[in-house]
Amino acid sequence: MKKPIKFNKNKYPQMIIRQIDYDLIDEKYINSCAEYYQNIGWNNFNPVMHILCDQKTGNRSKYIIPLDKQYRSDIINTFNDVSFIPAYSDKNLYDVLVKTDRQPRFYLKCINGRFFNGENKPVAADQIQNCLKPGISYIIKPSRTANGLAIKVCYRDYDKIIVENTPCTAKDLFNIFSPNFLIQEKISQYKLINDMHPDSVNTLRVFTLRWDGQIRYLSSVLRIGANGKIFDNASSGGVCVGINDDGKLNKYGITFNAELWYKHPTTSFDFRNEIRIPNFDKFKDYTCNLHEDIPHHDLVSWDIAVGEDGLPFFLEHNFKGSLSEFQLSMNAPFFKNLSPEIIDYIINYKKSGKLFKKIAGIQPPLKQRVKNMIKHLLGRPLYIE
Repeated sequence: MKKPIKFNKNKYPQMIIRQIDYDLIDEKYINSCAEYYQNIGWNNFNPVMHILCDQKTGNRSKYIIPLDKQYRSDIINTFNDVSFIPAYSDKNLYDVLVKTDRQPRFYLKCINGRFFNGENKPVAADQIQNCLKPGISYIIKPSRTANGLAIKVCYRDYDKIIVENTPCTAKDLFNIFSPNFLIQEKISQYKLINDMHPDSVNTLRVFTLRWDGQIRYLSSVLRIGANGKIFDNASSGGVCVGINDDGKLNKYGITFNAELWYKHPTTSFDFRNEIRIPNFDKFKDYTCNLHEDIPHHDLVSWDIAVGEDGLPFFLEHNFKGSLSEFQLSMNAPFFKNLSPEIIDYIINYKKSGKLFKKIAGIQPPLKQRVKNMIKHLLGRPLYIE
């Protein structure tokens, strides 16, 4: 047995480390990747992602992003105004900030403990049930969290809102979801996507980048729920399937723990069949167009459902988070053919000291940035497919 290449195992969960076959590690390849990152100044190279991409999918490239740490600390901080992320991230503002009619309809919002209906009009706490129609299921979730945290199904029963078979008052909802949450319509999805795991809305995670004066589509993966859960996050047991630029799915899925599946672990849906996302070019155009309304952030990931009509349906946008499971399922470096120039740009940006200044908060005053954002948004028309 080969002597294992040294790397910091604490940077990855043990379940991921166990997926590595030490006998199959190509030391020449790994050492060449380590030399590349050392030469460009990206220190403390950890080869786990390069090893897994090689062994699981056959993807070999020195341009694979080594750690989520590099993605969060260097890449995100280079392209996005991290201090301004909360201004865009509150889901209760999506109907104002995200200019598309293809998104879930709001029925109730709770913002800082105050209630509003779908038209953003105030509602008394003892009247919130009147915002919902009897006999219809809705989605209720916190508005300032990510990764599917606390997403549940609810419905109205006379003068009560029922969450997981439990009648809830306004105070009860505060205790479950915090004073910032929302209730929105439960959408229906494209039949093929629904068949993969009917209990969850299975979404495309689409990455777009503002680069060289234009919004560019980078890559996509299909996120599929598992184990009967309502959300599709890989960190909650879901599966990620890479999508090629023509909309064709890879023939395998990857879990958060780097397990490879040719069939869905819960439904046995076979990924080896010829599967394509319908109208995939429209998904690219849709997300690139929406990105134009986000001037503060150059790198955005989008959670987009495939509507019953096979067209894109906005759910959420994200400006940080993890990359590992997505990069592993993509079977390609994150920045693809743009990798050399983008990584070079990130390294030079970091060396120039601009990254430090950005993190330190040396930016235009918040008041002026808010004014600039509102001015930009008011000048943009509604995007309707």
